[in-house]
Amino acid sequence: MAESGDEVDNLTSKAWADSLLAVTPQLAQPLQAEAPPALPDTPHPYQEEAIEWLKGGHKGRLLADECGLGKTLMAIHAAHHMTDGPILVVCTRRAKEWWAQEIQRQLADQGYVICGDAGSLPDGFQLQGAFRGRRMTNLWVLVHYEGARLNPTLRQYNWGCIILDEAHRIRNRKTQTAVKIKSIKATRKIALTATPMETSPADLWSIFNWLDSTIFHSYWEFFDHFIDYKQTFFGGYEIKGVRADHKDELGQLVAPYMMRRTKSDVAPQLPPKIFQTIPVHMGDQQRDWYTKIAKETIVQLPQLPPPGGSSAGGLSGEPPRRAGGVQGADGHAVEQPELFIKNTLARIIRLQQVTNDPRLLGIEVPSAKYEWLEDWLRDNPNTPAVVLSQFRDTAIRLAKQFSGACVVGGSDLGAAADFINGQTRLLVGTIAAAGESLNLQR
Repeated sequence: MAESGDEVDNLTSKAWADSLLAVTPQLAQPLQAEAPPALPDTPHPYQEEAIEWLKGGHKGRLLADECGLGKTLMAIHAAHHMTDGPILVVCTRRAKEWWAQEIQRQLADQGYVICGDAGSLPDGFQLQGAFRGRRMTNLWVLVHYEGARLNPTLRQYNWGCIILDEAHRIRNRKTQTAVKIKSIKATRKIALTATPMETSPADLWSIFNWLDSTIFHSYWEFFDHFIDYKQTFFGGYEIKGVRADHKDELGQLVAPYMMRRTKSDVAPQLPPKIFQTIPVHMGDQQRDWYTKIAKETIVQLPQLPPPGGSSAGGLSGEPPRRAGGVQGADGHAVEQPELFIKNTLARIIRLQQVTNDPRLLGIEVPSAKYEWLEDWLRDNPNTPAVVLSQFRDTAIRLAKQFSGACVVGGSDLGAAADFINGQTRLLVGTIAAAGESLNLQR
């Protein structure tokens, strides 16, 4: 099959992804290597193992450890000791400040620059000086994915090392972001992600193609040889899993490039996670509003909701509008806001808001969930806690109320530093903003 022009649609099975991860061999014996020279954070033995593996002879490697094991720290130590050229870190927009803080904390003598919104370098900074004649071992350039796509200057040089944080962002080989990232030259490459694949073989292949395009040169050869699939009625492909007759071969192929470990693998002394569902019952006022929004298309609100993306517009439906007909104390008509729910999706989101906290809709009635959380935080004043919410306004309100760190859209991950450093016991964020690139090890 030719790669260009072909499409893979209707990828309906996720079983192959789990089976593909299962055949990735783990290192049989921990490497007996000395830790890197004295640094502020001394790596744990399992981190030393990964650092030495990343520094090994292969050009590019994927560290796919489970979240929370310190992939950022391991990548910083490895890159610092395996290259004598400038290092490019490609990460999410919010993670640039976080990477800068970690570089400063781990390598106090290293210099770094943070690229702007379009990937532009700071005014007055001349990148070519890092590649001309003398080599700089203390230069890190931090850029987000969109910036790496937009700034052609980054593709003019051969970097000592590129670190691709949240590397699953190039899983789709056809996106411009993946194409531009792959055109940046580097002597060594490190990919970091806890989720290297999701539903498609392109997920894993695209990352490996970036690591070593000589071995992983054809997506369709990889697909046909290793993936068990069947064609659907509509001409797409249903992924059934990894082909049983090639499973061992696939494991041997990816073993030099990929290391994946879980907390149970490297820290079995940690207790298992405990999942507990707490039933919280809405009060009469909150339930009345829930019932009204569930049944009515136009809902009269007592006041306009607070401004913000979590309260109006977008997928949640039409913004609240003002309507006349309510008589004020002086006998004159007073405009009253009303909520127009135009479709089922808008209704679902409005119901989520009134269940979370009616104040998101300008309704000043008690919230069962919010009050339960307030009581828990007051009853456990010394317990570190991380609270994630779907809604930005809820996260900001809770963080202000309990003097916690807050990570929401528009803020960088450095906002979590007070929590990580132990200066506050509470971190609050939105799921979208705090659910990626954030290491909460304390």
